[in-house]
Amino acid sequence: MSVKKLLPILILLALLLFIFAACQNDKDGDDALSDYSFSRRGNEYAITSYDGTYSKITLPSEYNGLPVTSIAEYAFSGSNVSEVTLSESIKIISDNAFHRCYGLLKVFISKSVNTIGENVFTECFALTEITVDKDNVKFKSVDGNLYDKEGKVLLYYAIGKYQDTFALPQSVETIDEKAFYKAHALKTVVLPAQLKKINKMAFASSSIEKFEVDAQNAVFTADEDGLLYADDGKTLFCHPASKEPQEEYTLPQNITVISEYAFASVKLKKLVTQNGLIEIKEGAFYDSGLEEIFISSTVTKLGKAIFENCVSLFNIDVDDNNANYQDIVGNLYNKAGDTLIAYAPAKTEVFFRVNEGIVEIADYAFFAANNLNEIELPFTLLKIGEYSLYADVSEIVFYSDTPPAIRQTSMSKSSVRIYVPDGKSELYKTFNAAWKEFENHIYDFSEK
Repeated sequence: MSVKKLLPILILLALLLFIFAACQNDKDGDDALSDYSFSRRGNEYAITSYDGTYSKITLPSEYNGLPVTSIAEYAFSGSNVSEVTLSESIKIISDNAFHRCYGLLKVFISKSVNTIGENVFTECFALTEITVDKDNVKFKSVDGNLYDKEGKVLLYYAIGKYQDTFALPQSVETIDEKAFYKAHALKTVVLPAQLKKINKMAFASSSIEKFEVDAQNAVFTADEDGLLYADDGKTLFCHPASKEPQEEYTLPQNITVISEYAFASVKLKKLVTQNGLIEIKEGAFYDSGLEEIFISSTVTKLGKAIFENCVSLFNIDVDDNNANYQDIVGNLYNKAGDTLIAYAPAKTEVFFRVNEGIVEIADYAFFAANNLNEIELPFTLLKIGEYSLYADVSEIVFYSDTPPAIRQTSMSKSSVRIYVPDGKSELYKTFNAAWKEFENHIYDFSEK
């Protein structure tokens, strides 16, 4: 049985286990302060973690005589909670507060909450009900999903719901970032007439197979295959991740833009773009099954990290007549040949030498190129972008006497050994704060 078919079964089993635990555990927060960790912030406290065994909890309102007013980032991430009631004192739910609470079923948000961060309920696969106090002036719930008070913004769809089709209320104008992220039961989403904006990764990694759009909507349309478009059909906005995988897909000739994360998690193997396409935006093929891509001559702009986590990609082919980009041995470069934009991570080679003349390695260029053991970088190199060398390599060799500009996130610190010209290791280690992050990984050539 495939992983895709097993996922709903595994989620259901996890849900049943958490429901069983929830039936046996119920504890008020003020009676179990020892189960929590707190951080003082002025004359208030934030909950920073929960280590208790009770799964049905009401959060404490006070600690050491001071009010508990916020839930810190990742405070409940990975915990066993199944039902959470926020006390009247809580005002802020920080980013990722309940991220990956796999057994979380229900959340009650009190009237005092005025701030809800990013990714608060992402990957809460059992979550079926988000309820908001009717007197809350910033947020409300409709059918267990979370909206702003006016109902114009869908913030979170409760992804534990087992419904095949979901029609957004007609009042919705914006779908927030990751609102449907990894929704594992939905097949069809119906978008209303007033919808104007969909933020990035709203539908990424979900089970959605098609979109339907109200005929009166002036921004978005859907074709007969359920693909979502914008700008009078000129922008491919979202290819549903769970559509049956295709061996090859040729982009329609009228498409001028591939939107951010448009093909995220799609199992498509080969994409052919046609003349007329101008731009591929940030993260367009994030985490997709893409193996090959042909980039047409008319493409003038590529966004950041368009192939992030495309672990199956082994060949990038660019039309010889493209004035802005080129491929060399299946990897992507700018036309001038001085910037390596993307290395195809599924290549089987274990060693790669970056050509002399390269002055920049773009963001995410070698991300997830985990077959490589060693990368050599030329003396001409001046800049390395974020997550550029974030691959499971053992050795990175620098030939420049002067350390190139890097970010603290440019390379993985897991087990890499960084070799530099003899006598230059101390310079590299102390060059700036970013290089100092790697000081325990830097060696002279003679130590190789």
